[in-house]
Amino acid sequence: MLHCDAVLATQTPLCSFSCYRTSQLLSPRHKQRAQLRRVPRPGSLNNEATDQQTQENITPPVNGSGQPDRRAVLAGAAVLLGTGRVLATRAGKGAPSFASLEKGSVDLDTALANGKPTIIEFYAAWCGICRDLLPVSAEVQSTFKKNINFVALNIDNTKWTEEVSQFRVRGVPHFVFLDSQGRQLGAAVGRVPQQVIEDNAKALVAGGKMPYAKSAGKTSTPDTASGTALKQTMPRDHA
Repeated sequence: MLHCDAVLATQTPLCSFSCYRTSQLLSPRHKQRAQLRRVPRPGSLNNEATDQQTQENITPPVNGSGQPDRRAVLAGAAVLLGTGRVLATRAGKGAPSFASLEKGSVDLDTALANGKPTIIEFYAAWCGICRDLLPVSAEVQSTFKKNINFVALNIDNTKWTEEVSQFRVRGVPHFVFLDSQGRQLGAAVGRVPQQVIEDNAKALVAGGKMPYAKSAGKTSTPDTASGTALKQTMPRDHA
């Protein structure tokens, strides 16, 4: 028992002396660094987890030998390139326009003489509804171009005053559906659903009855009385 107490009495001063010497040897700057190591930074665990996750996200795929997988990298680049092209197209490149609508349009006299059914669209560049329906017109024009004439007539051109009067156009857009003999089978006026135009076009191809012979929605009319075929055919205001 005395031996154990002697040993403990001998070791304690040595430990105290060693700790004392270590504290004396550390400079104030070293002491400050040691204290900073002991105190965890706020959110350090979250930061470490975030850094690890970020590193995992940016680490390229590797193959069995631990080297970057070139095929996977090239495939990812191809996907990004394709996405960029789609976004560029949606941003306006290649989107339907009144110019492209007119470019794909068949001449009216040709349409009435070639033995095909015809869709005539009366429109105007200032017409917001016409602009909204441009994708519908472009799709119908592209889908049925082999079997149906698609004719686009701008009512701002007074050349079409007679046609505007003949088909009783009072607002735009105004779609007229003619059979292969040039006889009117139906009309769709204003903001109408895409299904109306497509189903009527299918009926023209099949030679059947118009499912939507008379369909009407909100239309646009010019704000001024001059310079349009539509205004020249509208009744005068006697108020």
